Formats: sequence, structure tokens, C-alpha cells
Amino acid sequence: MESKKTVRLHRFILWLSWCAFISLASRPQLPRLPSFLMYFALGTAAALLLPRQAVPIPRFRPNAVQAVLMLLFATALFFVFRGHWIPFYKFRSQVARLGLSWVPLINALAVVGALCSLPLQWKLLFEEGRLLRRAEAAARTGEPGLGRVSMGTIRVFLIAAIACLHLYALQFGSAGFPQNLVGIRFGYFLVNLGMFLSVSLALALVLRRWRYAMLASSVLFAVWGVANYYVFQLHGGPLVFSELANTKTALNVLSEYRLTVTQIPWVSLGFIVMSFRLVRTLWIVDRALPGGGWKRDLVRLGLLAANAALVSLVLLGPGAEDLLTWSRGSAVSHYGFGACVVDDVKRLLHPYRVPEGYDRFVLPEPVTAEEPGQTPDIILILNETFCDLEVYASLRPDRDYLAPFYGIEGAFYGHAVTPTVGGGTNNSEFELLTGNSLYLLNAPAPFNYVDFTRVNSNVVQYLERLGYTTCAMHFQSANNYSRNIAYPAMGFDVSMLGSGYPVPNDRYGNRGGLDASYYAMLNAQYDAYAGDEPRFMYVLTIQNHGGYSRNPPELDTVRARTDFGDLDEDVNEFLSSVALSGEAFRDLTERYAQVDRPVIICMVGDHAPSFITSLATDREWSEREEQLVQRTVPYVIWSNFDADFSSCGEIVSMFSLMPEVLSAAGLPLTTYYRTILELQRSFPVLVSNGYYLDSRGDIGVYSGDDPLCEPITEYYCLAYHALAAGEDYREELFLPQ
Repeated sequence: MESKKTVRLHRFILWLSWCAFISLASRPQLPRLPSFLMYFALGTAAALLLPRQAVPIPRFRPNAVQAVLMLLFATALFFVFRGHWIPFYKFRSQVARLGLSWVPLINALAVVGALCSLPLQWKLLFEEGRLLRRAEAAARTGEPGLGRVSMGTIRVFLIAAIACLHLYALQFGSAGFPQNLVGIRFGYFLVNLGMFLSVSLALALVLRRWRYAMLASSVLFAVWGVANYYVFQLHGGPLVFSELANTKTALNVLSEYRLTVTQIPWVSLGFIVMSFRLVRTLWIVDRALPGGGWKRDLVRLGLLAANAALVSLVLLGPGAEDLLTWSRGSAVSHYGFGACVVDDVKRLLHPYRVPEGYDRFVLPEPVTAEEPGQTPDIILILNETFCDLEVYASLRPDRDYLAPFYGIEGAFYGHAVTPTVGGGTNNSEFELLTGNSLYLLNAPAPFNYVDFTRVNSNVVQYLERLGYTTCAMHFQSANNYSRNIAYPAMGFDVSMLGSGYPVPNDRYGNRGGLDASYYAMLNAQYDAYAGDEPRFMYVLTIQNHGGYSRNPPELDTVRARTDFGDLDEDVNEFLSSVALSGEAFRDLTERYAQVDRPVIICMVGDHAPSFITSLATDREWSEREEQLVQRTVPYVIWSNFDADFSSCGEIVSMFSLMPEVLSAAGLPLTTYYRTILELQRSFPVLVSNGYYLDSRGDIGVYSGDDPLCEPITEYYCLAYHALAAGEDYREELFLPQ
């Protein structure tokens, strides 16, 4: 018999565990009920704390599976607790004012929260294991059930529980943070659960038995859940259907990353292990029950129809929310993985977003383009992950690593805002080369689904109309983002893609494909042109691509003095690589300063590094400001003649950068490019998530009903016409005649 002190202590620990569960599960920033898990925690804790329950911890030795599950649960709670508090910058600043280091404090609180949950886990696992063993024993002996609970009811419970585990195995892998497990809005939780049950229902109709259906679905979601985790870690988004088109790209860049033990999806594996444990019990219970007949098939069809109706109403109906907007990880955490998969399929079937008011939009009259005074050679460089992190966080580097870049005489410097955060090279390429905003597209990686044989509003065809010869260069796999299809369709005369070219093997430690090597190929191709035609050369680099643990720390030439914890090595290797980019670009301008032809060069980064979303910053950003800053990269325009940079903006959208270059080069501008430059005066930045930055420095959200946004609406309507007008396309608005 336990002493009263032991009982009271145990009750206190259980109450503390309950409070930890509730504080973790509740999301005060969400207006609706946070999640099913909160109710589960409340009910479980209340049941354990009732006086009639056996309060002392049962004396038993957990088997290996139970011990592993307890460890996984504790690990999950540790990271949930830690991740739940890190975003609250006010809390962090208050801790800093007290002179305390906030990271150790948060970790200490997380350890306490995880340890306090162990008694509750112990009790739950014991009761769960005992209940499952009783159900299996009853099924083997042919008993009709457990007390008043029939075997059929137990089977239904097991099916629902396994479906929940499937949901959360994928939810964690695609949301990226364990606290996102508990952030699904309650209505969307039911929709997601219904979708996962629908997969098992469909399999049960085909395979005729629930045990086969749940085993097959468990295998499917186990593979999908693990793959989901790694896709999110390496690409910043969940493994939805639109990502399947990028499989070749992912496999090609996978060798650049180093996956460590810490990157094993332990929590997802925990849900997977639990699902197979329940499948074992279901297998025994289902064998003891009669097989399926036509009546059961009708019930399953009815449930499938009901789920389909619910999904259509919530996700596809006229009032459906736009889920995959600015952040896929955030969308998964709020709406659930299943709902985001449906939204992704919807975007694939309808790739373009029709701007509000397009049906009544009147196309402008084309501007008569003047003859160009000169046609300088144009070199456009989209530099992989070229980003000045000090715009976002205080690095305190041990040397001015971008001094060579910012010290080029006669160059104009500014900042461009990329369409996505921490990844999405193809998205930046699309905006840069076409002048179209990614806001109008419903799916990522435009080159995979935009038919450029029908979309003629791009800078390549614009320049070819002015007599330019054109060349694109990227010495990685030609299949990456279907560039081998998109580049020729856009009109490039020469597309130098793949590894079959004699690129110099310059290296920085384990990093190859340096900017200097690419520029050597650029120079050789430039010099190889024998004619007098002006030249447009487009180069997509690879040097600064992640991951950032390829070199040993002693090879880093730049070191940040700010402590970024686990990201220190990543930050230092990234800064060292970016420093090389600045030096290589300086050398490139020095080389073309000696060329006797007029040349204008523009270089811009394609996006920030993926770890920027995990990088601690001492700046007090609002959510909108942070979204803008995390997308901000440097750009530079330089020429070896007296180019006019007076119209260039200090901060611009990625899609407005080429009109700036063409204007500085003195080339005639079409109606479309003039519209973009005119828009830039009032709204310097439009972001694909709907945010805009106006000329006063205010950040707002675009609405077609807002009269202030009328210039944006006019641009979107004109850009949409370029993408989807079909036979009604008016070429004279976009290309010189």
C-alpha cells in the first residue's frame, strides 16, 4: 500500500503533466479550438486524477516497444515545449533584460516538461498494452467482446486510432515542428481524419478485409511519412503531388546534403510504430469477425461518399479557403496535411489564378516602340542563394566578407524581393525571365507545368526581336525543373545544360561548381561569338547551394561572432561561400571593363538560405516585415559604358528587375515593361503571398476590391493575359514589333 505522501506526490506530478499538455496544445493565436489532442489530454488527465482510479503507478517492467514509445513521446514533448516558446520574441527579450541566456532556460523548461510527462506516459502505455492484450485474448478464444464492448466496436476504434496515427505521422513530417501537431483547426482535423479513413475505406472495398486494408495503408503512409520529413528538411515543403515532378531535381541535389542521425524523423517513426502495433491487434480481432458482404460494401461506399462530400464542401466549395499561400509548412500546421494535398491537386488542375476584375479589364493600347540607340550585350546572372544575412540578423562577422562585392566602381546596388522564402530557384527564374508575378500561379516550380510554347512574354523573345543572339548556361542536370524543355521553349538559341561541358574544376574544399568556374565558361562562350549581333547571356550558378556542412570548420574563411547554436557551422560555411561569390563578380566586371563592346551585367540572388527561418534574430519584426526581409536578396547592375541607373529602385520585385536593366541599357520598352516600371513607383514590391510594399514603406495585403490597389490589379490582369489568353493573346503589348 502506497503512503499518502506518495499518492499526493503522484497526483501533483499528474496535474503538472496535465498543465504541460494543455499549455502545449493550446494555441492562443488561433481563434478556434486548437486541436483534438487538447481534449484527449484533458480527458486522459481527468480520468487518471479521479479518486476512484488507482493513483499509484502500476508496478510493471515495460517491454522494449513500450520503452521506445515512452522515449519518443518524451522527445516529442521536449521539442514541442521548446518550439512552442521560441517564436515569442517578447518573452525572449524579457529574459535578455534579466541578463539570462534564454536558450538554456528554454531547454531547461523543455526538459522539465518532458520529465513531468513520463508518469502519465507510463500509465497510458500500461493501460493501452493491457487493453490490447485483453482484446487479442478475447478474439483468440472466440469471446463476443470485452464486457459491454463488442468486438465490432473494438475494430471500429482500432481503425479510427490507426487513421489518427497515419495523419500525425505525415503531419509532423510535413509541418517541420512538433508543435504543429497540435495546431490544426478542429474542423480541418475532422476533414483530414476523414480523408485518411477514406484511403483505408477504398482499400477495404478492394481487399475485402479491414486487416489487409489497414496494413497496406500503414505501409503506404509509413513510407510517405518518412519521405515527407526529408523532403521538408531539404526542400522546405511537404511531399505533395506537385513535388513529384521535381523528383529528378531532388535526387540530383541530394548528394550535396549530409543527413545525420539528428535528422531521423524520430517522432514520425514513433507514430508509425504505434500504428503497426495497433494493426497487429486489429489483425487478430478482424480474423475473429465475419467477412465483408454486400451490405458492408454499401456502408463503406456510403462513408466514402460522405467523406467526399465533406471534402468538396470544405476544400473545393465556393467558400473554400486558399490554403497553400505563403508558407507550405504553416499551411500544413493550420489546415493539416491531407487538406493541403487536396489544395495542391486543385492548383495543378487550375495552374493560374484569375485576377479579380479580369473579365471587365480593358487591355491598354500598345506603345509604339522607338528604335534602340544602341544594343549593348546583356549578361544576367541568377546567383544561387546569394544573400546578405546581415539584413535579417546581426552576424558580427570577423571580416567584411562582402567588401569586394560592394566596392565595384560605377555599380548600382539595391535589393530584390524573391517570391519564396529559403528556396525555390525556379520560382525566381520564372519571375526574372518573364516579368510575371508568381502570385498568379497556383503551383510551385513553374517550368514543370507552364507551356512556354504558348507563353511568349519573356525577355528572351523580347531581345531576339531586337536582333540579339541568346544563350542560357547551367551546368547541372538538364532535367532539373524541366529546364531542358523550358529553356528552348522560351526561345534561347543555345541552352548549355548538364555536366557534359569542360567546366573548370575549381573547388573550395568539398564545394565545386564555383562561380569563378561558371564565369570562365561564360567568358569562353562570349568570346566564341564571331558575329556583330548583340548578345544576351543568362547564367544560373550553383556554388552557394545547401547543404552547408560539406567543409570542415577549419576551411571557413568567415566566421560570425554571434552565437547561432547548432547553426554556427552552417552560417560560417555559407558566409565563406558568399564571400567567394562577391570576389568572383568583382573579377568578372574587371574582365568586361576591358571589352571593346558595350556590356551591361546584372546579378541577383535567387533566394535566402533555407536555414534563415531557423536563424535567431535580434530585430523586432512584425510577421509581415519578417516575411519581406526573409525574401530580400542583393542585386547589382554594372556596365562598361555610361548607362543610366537613375530609374533603378533601391528595393524591387524580382519580376521588375529585367525591365530596369532594359531601361538602363537604353532599349525600347513595350507596354508591358512600361506598366511594370510605372507600378514600381507606387508599389516597389509585390510578393507572391499577396503582401505589397508601397512607396511610403507600408506593408499591406492586396485586395482587388481596394481602390488603392487598382494599379496592382491592372498589372495582374495584363500579366494573366500573357499567361492564359490563348488565341486572344495580343503580342504587340509584350514584344517589339
